[in-house]
Amino acid sequence: MAPSGVAGFNIGSFLIQFLLIVGGAAVFRRLARLVNQPPLLGEMFLGILLGSSFLAWAWPDAYQLFFPSENRPLLEALAWIGLILFIWSVGAELHWSSNQAWPIFFVAMGGLIVPFVLGSVLALSTPDWFFVDKPSFESMILVGIIM
Repeated sequence: MAPSGVAGFNIGSFLIQFLLIVGGAAVFRRLARLVNQPPLLGEMFLGILLGSSFLAWAWPDAYQLFFPSENRPLLEALAWIGLILFIWSVGAELHWSSNQAWPIFFVAMGGLIVPFVLGSVLALSTPDWFFVDKPSFESMILVGIIM
């Protein structure tokens, strides 16, 4: 039996999970290149295949075997760290000149403000779609934020 750590965490199964994810990412990166796709697309496809949205649905026993519930909090934390590092690296690769700053700013703000305003207007005009009781102003603004 593999040694266990804090709160039932199993280091042996974590190492298998880590090897499965990292090794699978290498294989799927190569497969994506073979079909003239970006390597990131292969990694994303592997993530969908191994994740709870596909593997747990298609083969629940294999999902439980490869990703036992006691290790999921650590994997989730590592996934969030990986996502943050990925977004940072994408941002670090962007190079724009100063004359592009204002159009980029307006596009970014439009992507935030337009859904917020439309969601708030929708919640104000049709509150029965979103609320059981009489909604407060704060709850309607929350609908706008969520949108």
